[in-house]
Amino acid sequence: SGTKSGTYEIVYSICERLNPDNCATATATVKVFVPTVVTPTTIEAVNDGVTTITSTVGGTTPSVLTNDKLNGVPNPSISSVTLTWNTATPTGFTLNPNGTITVAPNTPVGIHTISYTICAVASPTVCSTASIVVTVSGTTTSTIPVLPIAVDDHSTTAINTPVVVNVLGNDIPNGATTPNVVATPANGTVVVNVDGSIEYRPNTNFEGTDTFVYKLCNTDACASATVTIDVVNKIVPYNGMSVDGDGKNDYFHISGIERYPNNVVRIYNRWGVKVFETEGYDNVTRVFRGISNGRVTIEQADKLPQGTYYYVIEYYDSNNNKESLVGWLYVKK
Repeated sequence: SGTKSGTYEIVYSICERLNPDNCATATATVKVFVPTVVTPTTIEAVNDGVTTITSTVGGTTPSVLTNDKLNGVPNPSISSVTLTWNTATPTGFTLNPNGTITVAPNTPVGIHTISYTICAVASPTVCSTASIVVTVSGTTTSTIPVLPIAVDDHSTTAINTPVVVNVLGNDIPNGATTPNVVATPANGTVVVNVDGSIEYRPNTNFEGTDTFVYKLCNTDACASATVTIDVVNKIVPYNGMSVDGDGKNDYFHISGIERYPNNVVRIYNRWGVKVFETEGYDNVTRVFRGISNGRVTIEQADKLPQGTYYYVIEYYDSNNNKESLVGWLYVKK
């Protein structure tokens, strides 16, 4: 108990009892692997209130995820949970993958209770079920504008390392298009990309917390949200990747690892079998793309199945002190 992970060699000798000078020496090699202690995942789906939409104009509800919780944190991102609609789709309704419900114009009047289930991506068996009530009204409420909804965002990046924030991922634009940055960060710069995401670039050697504000506007009104960026002087592993060939998030990205070239990255499956190892991980050529280069149980060049894996990152800091970082990684296909 308490033994650090690593390889240990024990030298021992055996001698003949009747002839003590007749001896032989050998070495026993013991490999110790300390598994990652994973905090149990919790998820809570909370029933949503009644949303009323006018039949003549239609509309979209807020996301059902807004008041749900993952590990005690409200409004989980759609990338951290899987959403399943349990109720058959009513006429005129579209049950969207992001948790919103779109009602087409001239949908028949009625009251609909729609059930859904959310499960944690990192622990697919941890699930919770709730429902939302959508009332389609026959009376017009044209005097009430349809406002965009902008929700605050938070991200972390390593020092001197840009980060792209998908600010629209938890918003409901309701006709708004590209976000507009109205308050720039004090310790960096931002660029709005064509897909609506915003890239934050910290100033050289800045370390700390920085913020900027963006605004979404449609023909009725505007809504604003604040993006908070923590710039830390360490490496930051991203615990999600997809190997579906779309060119996005297709490898295990470790922000800031290039500042510590003397490193070793190992990936293990849930049974503790090493499926990948490389020295000098650099986010360019030496990367984990969901393909095994292991030599035990898993064959080299095998594409690994979707699921949760565990990483061990060892590197030497600027003072040549050995550091290590362990955590989980979800591979999606």
